[in-house]
Amino acid sequence: MTARMVAILLIIFGVELLIVESFVLNIKASSYVVKELGSSRVSAKGAIQRLVVDVQGQRVSLTPPNWVRWLTLSTGVILLAYGVWGRRWK
Repeated sequence: MTARMVAILLIIFGVELLIVESFVLNIKASSYVVKELGSSRVSAKGAIQRLVVDVQGQRVSLTPPNWVRWLTLSTGVILLAYGVWGRRWK
């Protein structure tokens, strides 16, 4: 039952990734992403990122690569097949 539930969630997430081209984060999430996952503070790129997000309230846009979309969808389909026919394979 667990493999089926995870498979359905992965399929739904994979279809969502195929439909949506990019995700725009709100200001609070954007500042978190820049501070925790962005470039280091000592680099020029990191300083500019922090300045833009903190002062201007700029939002971060995330665009997943095409392979992530298909990987998520195909993993969900494989898990669903295992969840349905897994006992027959043993």
